[in-house]
Amino acid sequence: MEDINIYKKIFEMSPEAIVLLDTKGNVIEVNGRLYDWLGYKPEEVINKNIISLPYLPVHSKAEAIKNLGLRVLGKEVKPYQLDFIDKNNKNRTGLITATLIKDSLGKIIYDLILISDITNDENCKLKIKKDLDQQELISLVAIKLNSEKDFDLALNEAVEIIGKHINVSRVYIFEDSKNSNYTSNTYEWSNTGVKSQKENLQNIDYKIIPSWKELVYGNGVLVNENTEKLPSDLKKILSQKEIKSILVFPLRKDEKPFGFIGFDETRKARNWTMFEIELLRTLSNIIASAYAKEEYEKALKEKIDELEKMNRLMVGRELKMAELKNQIKDGANQ
Repeated sequence: MEDINIYKKIFEMSPEAIVLLDTKGNVIEVNGRLYDWLGYKPEEVINKNIISLPYLPVHSKAEAIKNLGLRVLGKEVKPYQLDFIDKNNKNRTGLITATLIKDSLGKIIYDLILISDITNDENCKLKIKKDLDQQELISLVAIKLNSEKDFDLALNEAVEIIGKHINVSRVYIFEDSKNSNYTSNTYEWSNTGVKSQKENLQNIDYKIIPSWKELVYGNGVLVNENTEKLPSDLKKILSQKEIKSILVFPLRKDEKPFGFIGFDETRKARNWTMFEIELLRTLSNIIASAYAKEEYEKALKEKIDELEKMNRLMVGRELKMAELKNQIKDGANQ
């Protein structure tokens, strides 16, 4: 009994508005903070379904219902913002953090919603927008690489999507030769007014840039805001391309690097943020996975073609044998 009272006190004293839903979206309980923030008394919202809540505009109701469904299905739903309308018809913005409550058998019984007031918190809103943009970009690139039948077309479109989103000068992919001694620029996107370098970057001997493999493959990433500070072998070749800042990730299959993806800035020195670095690291891993999938599918197709060819040869041989037997049989009967 004492534990229940403690939880009730925490529930009521929380600085955040708390709404407890069942799995169908019906409001079971709310704390007093909801009234302080939006002006609605508990009895005005308890036993109402999300679809009937007076403080949610139509688009927020749709978003809330969608995310409840995702949570109940076991999908991860990161904190997100919703628009609210208080009792005085003023617009409010809330940051939603939710967690499922389960019984001892693991059955979902409630959805606990915490709502933080971020109406005047522009930094928080900006961060949420960035997170949403990042999720959309990752999803768009992943869908593009998995749904497009033409792998070359999909990769070209993917690097363009990424380049435009982060607004860099150039995005490119290099693939190493089988002996790993040379590397070639196979895919490239250049921003408006930025000269393409793809034709000039074929069969580059790694002996010309001995520092490259150690910095990219050895360290797992090359983050540079000023190419003048790079080793002389790299500084020389990058300055010829007017590259002022560079970010590069290795592409790996079975833990072995087979090339790299790079992002150049030629217009001005660029300070790569942690947000950009982690976003582009994730996208690089998605692209590397797409290469592995394409290689597997090619090998599978070759195997199927080989088996079909063998099958046709065997069927042809059987037909010839049957024809020969018939000829022998016909000859014996004459």
